[in-house]
Amino acid sequence: MELPPNWEPIVGNLVHTLPGELVRETAEGHALFGIKTEAIATRRGTDLDVLFRLADGSDRYAVVHLSWSKSADRPPFPWSEVYSSYDEFVLHSQEPV
Repeated sequence: MELPPNWEPIVGNLVHTLPGELVRETAEGHALFGIKTEAIATRRGTDLDVLFRLADGSDRYAVVHLSWSKSADRPPFPWSEVYSSYDEFVLHSQEPV
């Protein structure tokens, strides 16, 4: 899987830490609440924006801006953008911010 230039693969312990952080930060009512995920990449230079593959058989991906808070945020936080496929994520990541 080739990542867009401003994203880098997750290495080390973050592979396990980031999905756990997402579980901690989401509450009932959040679009990703209760969905198992796999951490794929972080936006270059930060561990706040994370690309997750949704492990629900849908082939969807999500970019989530983690807050690293000690408890669940109130929906719609943490901010997230869900994509129907990896290709849709790549297309969106090339748009100017």
